[in-house]
Amino acid sequence: SASLLHRVHLMRSWRGLRISIAATLPLVLSLLSESASLGVPAMPLPDTMRCAVASRFGKAADVVDMSAMPPPAVVPGSNTMLVRVQACSLSPSDYRMMSGDTDLVKKPKDGFPYIPGGDVCGTVVEVDPSPPKAKAGKQHAFKPGDSIIGTWDMFGIGGMAEYTLVEMDRAVVKPEAITPVEGAALANSASHSLAACDAAKVTNGERVLVLGGSGGVGTILVQLLKNEGAYVVATSTAEGLVKGLGADEVVDYRSTDVWGKYEGAPFDVVIDCAVGKQAWYRARSSPALRPGGRFVAVVLQDWHIVAKKWTDMGFMLPPLGRSMLTSVTSAMGSMGLYGGKKYQMFLGGATPESMKRACDLVVNKKIKCVVDSASPHPFTVEGVRAAMTKHEDRRGKGKIVVQVSK
Repeated sequence: SASLLHRVHLMRSWRGLRISIAATLPLVLSLLSESASLGVPAMPLPDTMRCAVASRFGKAADVVDMSAMPPPAVVPGSNTMLVRVQACSLSPSDYRMMSGDTDLVKKPKDGFPYIPGGDVCGTVVEVDPSPPKAKAGKQHAFKPGDSIIGTWDMFGIGGMAEYTLVEMDRAVVKPEAITPVEGAALANSASHSLAACDAAKVTNGERVLVLGGSGGVGTILVQLLKNEGAYVVATSTAEGLVKGLGADEVVDYRSTDVWGKYEGAPFDVVIDCAVGKQAWYRARSSPALRPGGRFVAVVLQDWHIVAKKWTDMGFMLPPLGRSMLTSVTSAMGSMGLYGGKKYQMFLGGATPESMKRACDLVVNKKIKCVVDSASPHPFTVEGVRAAMTKHEDRRGKGKIVVQVSK
């Protein structure tokens, strides 16, 4: 019948369509893969993206707003990749640039308005199709769809946006066990913690004082020192948090003079993550740091750095002088200057190797990532201002993070 013939015709047509789809699917997938390898986004980008911008130097509450801008473009040969940002964490570099107090060396390279933030976690959208030959090996480590953790160069901007550019040699693939918020939090400070711990050369049973045990660096550092078998005393106003990270004792610096408290139970090592030169002045004269003890300065001169003119750059000279002088006299033991106590400048930074090392420690449950209790902040003008203001005021306990997208 006509009805039966019609059904047979439809079945043959459907069979032919399936064969055509099966035959062309590999070609379609190949074209998508080729477009990704050429640096072409597999999915079209929006014309504009949401971003937080600073319109001028000043306090975040006064100068930060939300705006819409075109997504940044990957320039061939730039060794960068375009990333859809999920989370952005804050570091001292962010507030130092926004304050304008270091504008001699840290200012937005393209002027105002600029997008703050440099420590991010997100998904790769596009990669540089022709990276510099010296860095070509690193380029092949990333592809569209990868979840990555990225950190900043000296300028560290662009992260507080739906899309940002990340240098491929300042990024690692994020392990599945780490959330995007944790990934952003680990991007920079954890590497500084690792470098500070390595510089201190702590051995099992040594007594260590950490000044600033609840900041982004301090929270990781306390855990690393405990892993080395140290007895750790940390200064903080968050006793419960820091003891939960393994600290043996926590001292509230607002009510207790830590140097006087431990004159009779001196430390082998002091690591300063919070104070600056005043901490060294106390340590060099106080019995709380034993003769021959080591002082590792994460904060070199002062927490708040001013570099507005070339003469301000002299702030590096006193720490350099201390380091050189005490490295010579410490060889004399207790007969040396300040009883042979040694001052060590700390100039650590994040590398792909240190970032991977930090991630591995978290995945293997050797340390845990500490995010401030108010984080992640929402990606709104109120949320970004609140996050940056808390960071300016040094009130964060752990890392302060903004959730840009899911």
